[in-house]
Amino acid sequence: MNKNAINNHFTKFKVLKCNNLSLGNSLKLKRQEQKQIFKDINKDIEDVNLDQIISGIGKLEENSEHVYNMMVNQNDIVQNTFILTEEILISLKTSSEDMKILSIRLNNTEGIGGWDVWKKISRAFDSKIDKERVDFRQSDMEHIKRLEEIINEVDISIEEFECLMRLRNKSNHKFHKGSQTMDEAKNQLKSFPENIVEIGPLKKVLKALEIWDS
Repeated sequence: MNKNAINNHFTKFKVLKCNNLSLGNSLKLKRQEQKQIFKDINKDIEDVNLDQIISGIGKLEENSEHVYNMMVNQNDIVQNTFILTEEILISLKTSSEDMKILSIRLNNTEGIGGWDVWKKISRAFDSKIDKERVDFRQSDMEHIKRLEEIINEVDISIEEFECLMRLRNKSNHKFHKGSQTMDEAKNQLKSFPENIVEIGPLKKVLKALEIWDS
């Protein structure tokens, strides 16, 4: 999920939250109006004021219609919130699967140096991200440069790779499914709807797989 997509999700969420709060406050006011109308009707019944009773029933019907419409709108907000939440979760899952695929492929790519080197690369990114460094440690640069040479061949930059690593760290604990082959991970990723799979670095992972497998 790229930065623009994340900001877009946050904007949608804030709008839904604001609309829900506004409707909630309006419903409270309508409930107070409803109580007052009932009180007025009861008083008019006691006073046998037929005209006021008829008028009060009309107000009650109108107020009830407003309350119903507000509840319908609030239900729409809740449903849209569920849809937005599902989109975010699927995007995170997609990002997690992307990193799993790339990890499997890099581990088997000639020249990367094997699993031990991949672990060092992963730790280098984790250290940079966790400590909010601008650059990698000097001791990690040899492996980072080798990684850069490999991923540049498939049009993935170190910055884009770091974005994927950040997403992996955020989503792996939610969507970890144990051991999975590259074919299984690739097929699972391709099964997501086109409008859900993010463009940018996430798309480039699939492109990289096609190039490496050719």
